[in-house]
Amino acid sequence: GTGAQTVYNATIKYLPILPGTFTVYNGTLTSTPQASDAFGRADANHLSGNWTKSTSFFDLQLASNHVESTSTSGASAAYYNGVTWSNFNDQSSTITIGAIGGSGFLASLARWQSASASGYQCRIGHPLGVSTPVSIVRTDFASDVLLASGTANASAGQTVECDALGSAITMQVNGSV
Repeated sequence: GTGAQTVYNATIKYLPILPGTFTVYNGTLTSTPQASDAFGRADANHLSGNWTKSTSFFDLQLASNHVESTSTSGASAAYYNGVTWSNFNDQSSTITIGAIGGSGFLASLARWQSASASGYQCRIGHPLGVSTPVSIVRTDFASDVLLASGTANASAGQTVECDALGSAITMQVNGSV
């Protein structure tokens, strides 16, 4: 990529996520991270530690220090349970793109509620390149509503950030606020 910042706004399946790439912030985007995971541990057929599989989704697994889906036919999701979230309204979640295959996508989630499979997804699709499909989706009880879509110049190693601040949901590809 060119390193240029691309931002998508809306009033808002995992495939490989590279090591050291999950961070959730609380409050303003300059606050201290509440959670982070480098995924630098032994391979496991489900994402363990402080991760719990999200309702209505397939599990995630660790392979060669990155996260990937356990399914080739459906969406996989997990949420971080290692902290008590002090502010559910303002959140930021950032992941680093590994690879996206076939018709898959990866998503950075905000305000995710596992029990109801509800929240916001900032999705980046396949294929990676100058016209990579991106979208912001609101999910309610595992049913998706598209809020915004477009394309971005994206490649492996770049970041996807989903910011939920007040009533604004913002997606960034390889950029920061």
